[in-house]
Amino acid sequence: MHPVTYQEPKYWCSVVYYELNNRVGEAFNALQPSIIIDGFTDPSNNADRFCLGLLSNVNRNSTIENTRRHIGKGEKFVVPTDQLQLYYLPSFPPYSRSYSGNRLGSKTFKPRKHIPDDDRQHEILQDAVATLDSGDLRLAVRLPEGEDLHEWIAFNTVEFFNQINMLYGTLLEFCTEESCPVMSAGPKYEYHWADGQLVKKPVKCSAPHYVNCLMVWIQRQLENEAIFPSKIGAPFPRDFISVVKVILKRLFRVYAHVYHAHFADVRELQEEAHLNTSFKHFIFFVLEFDLVQKRELVPLQQLIDILTANEQSTTSDGRSPVSDRHQPPQENKSSVEFA
Repeated sequence: MHPVTYQEPKYWCSVVYYELNNRVGEAFNALQPSIIIDGFTDPSNNADRFCLGLLSNVNRNSTIENTRRHIGKGEKFVVPTDQLQLYYLPSFPPYSRSYSGNRLGSKTFKPRKHIPDDDRQHEILQDAVATLDSGDLRLAVRLPEGEDLHEWIAFNTVEFFNQINMLYGTLLEFCTEESCPVMSAGPKYEYHWADGQLVKKPVKCSAPHYVNCLMVWIQRQLENEAIFPSKIGAPFPRDFISVVKVILKRLFRVYAHVYHAHFADVRELQEEAHLNTSFKHFIFFVLEFDLVQKRELVPLQQLIDILTANEQSTTSDGRSPVSDRHQPPQENKSSVEFA
């Protein structure tokens, strides 16, 4: 037997970035067990920071690359022992930190604070991830055995809020005062804003203004401990479900506007699968717990029928086989919804 000379590897690990299953740029070689992955906040690519903004991808147009360049610091990977730990650093979803997103105000798009490991909702998160990974969204929305109904609804409401933040955040350059002067879901459905507090009388406004007001309003509800208690065992208010219904009703309107006004933009950004999966998850959830009235869903009823008819009716990448011919339902009357 001959002794084998052991030599420590030069790098602790290497990180490679992929978009659309295509490798982008060179590998980032980390020198220590702590890495921050961000967009373009530190172009030096130092020992503990991997910047996606430096990478060029021929499969992305200049608009998408520019958006990625302005994403702020995002995730931090740390391996203190034998387990990988992931921390989400900013107080905003990634896309809301883009240059164009800043025009909506720093508090417009802001996910709820992280769930501590010892929080009851951490267990809910594990249940949700396990079922979502299985691909069965009908199963994913059901109340897990032993879980509290209000906690489950609260957790999912926050998740949908964050999902729609990020989805809409990618469309900010397309959804403008000029392109969308009225918040609508096609020519037959128009939404006016009122929150009952700052704006008591419904006002007609542009889509970006409506979404801006909506996200600020929802954020206030989520941060209100009297409505969404974060402490384990804290009671939910009697009107909790009523508040959630209003939140989800209004979030549906953002989906409806995106599908009717920006579906071509979504396809250009190659986010169709993400949008369809997010919306299908949302629809299964609100139908499971009867959280949005059927009449509110009419602007996307045909799409809902398609997405919920059969789990196997979508392709492997999440695309709907008939999404190219999605049209709003044919009705003879127009509708204006307030708030």
